[in-house]
Amino acid sequence: MRSPEQQGTPRVLIVDDEPVIQDVLRGVLSAEGCDVGSAADAATARTMLESERDWDVVLLDVMLPDADGLEVLQWIRSYQSDLSVVMITAFGTVENAVAAMKLGAFHYLRKPFKNEEVRLLVRQALPATRARELRRVTSWWVGVISRTSVQPGRLAANGPQPHQPTRRPHWLARRPHAPILPMPLPGIPSVSLRQASR
Repeated sequence: MRSPEQQGTPRVLIVDDEPVIQDVLRGVLSAEGCDVGSAADAATARTMLESERDWDVVLLDVMLPDADGLEVLQWIRSYQSDLSVVMITAFGTVENAVAAMKLGAFHYLRKPFKNEEVRLLVRQALPATRARELRRVTSWWVGVISRTSVQPGRLAANGPQPHQPTRRPHWLARRPHAPILPMPLPGIPSVSLRQASR
């Protein structure tokens, strides 16, 4: 869970069983201002991803001691589809990396890699993660509006009820295992959809 000071800081999870690779990637990404975590196996990575939903990018080795990296990728895509996953592959396993991209990986990083390659891939992966999250949230709100019986004009004219309890859609939260906290809506000035689009 991010502290208030870390809000907006990119979070990258490194999943690789080689300490040297972890250290190099951590150094490169920390210098870029990222908050970096690491896991040496699939089980630890899964625990970290389940306990903290605010990761932005995962750097995932194709070969892990307790699981196939492609299986881990499939689990990540089903569990948290917003995440951009960059596969790490050794020379001679590029075929696996290409297969991973077909399964939804953002890209792959081939060992031995250059530091600038790491920086570039993470910079490209971050907007992709946030764009997918934005599309998902937008899609949810479109569904809510399409299902409501209140016309947009009437909704804007009436405005939200000052003390109407509301809940954030729990599946949208980065931490879905945390308790749902109902909270009253404060008075918000009425703005029509046409005004908001200007």
